[in-house]
Amino acid sequence: YYLSRQWLKYMHQSSQLCSQNVQNPFLQSQIKRKRIKIYLSATSHAPCIVGQRHPSIFIPRLLFDQLTPPEFEAIIAH
Repeated sequence: YYLSRQWLKYMHQSSQLCSQNVQNPFLQSQIKRKRIKIYLSATSHAPCIVGQRHPSIFIPRLLFDQLTPPEFEAIIAH
């Protein structure tokens, strides 16, 4: 448990909030309703989601730089 909390803290500290907006209205409403935060991570190697009550989505920075807007939304929707 302690290591998990340390890892989460490290993930949040080494990431930045994503500024790209989601265009899909349904997806936008779900993100807002569930208070999901999307982060760009330099340490994550694959997209991942952390948390149940207030989830955070971490997308690797290198992957994000190569994604088109529809691909980005597909990852968020998944």
